[in-house]
Amino acid sequence: MSDGAIIASHFEDAEQQREAGLMGMWLFLATELLLFAGLFGGFAIYRGLHGDAFAAAARHLDLPLATANTVILLTSGLSMALAERMAAVPKNQLMMQKLLVNQAYENMGLQTTQMFATLFDGITRHSPEGVWFKQRAEEVGFQQAVKERDGGTPIAEGVSRSTYKF
Repeated sequence: MSDGAIIASHFEDAEQQREAGLMGMWLFLATELLLFAGLFGGFAIYRGLHGDAFAAAARHLDLPLATANTVILLTSGLSMALAERMAAVPKNQLMMQKLLVNQAYENMGLQTTQMFATLFDGITRHSPEGVWFKQRAEEVGFQQAVKERDGGTPIAEGVSRSTYKF
């Protein structure tokens, strides 16, 4: 079997190298199976012996964090597969795709949106309510000022001016 494969110096031929690689892969899989069988077996035994401790520990579980961790673990393999696939795409095609996406965002008005966001941010910070919020944050702390601002009751009593003049 001579298909132009590079043969390492300690192998006699490509077939021996392929069989050694196959044997190494099966050996790796067998050791992984033994390791995880031991871990899951130990988990099952301890859960059977100390079920009340496992139930108490489960009550302290941070469900959103555990869910996020599980999602990350399950999608990490997919991410690697997609990264490998993307690495195989020629760079000039990736550059053209990036230019296309950037142009699409530009056509949707991204630059104009960013300009207005900057303008409105500046106006908001220097409005009477913005100045009041800055002073309030210095008095009671930022977190408390945000709670008051987002609490649903009017803020800056006596400071706000009506924008409508009838």
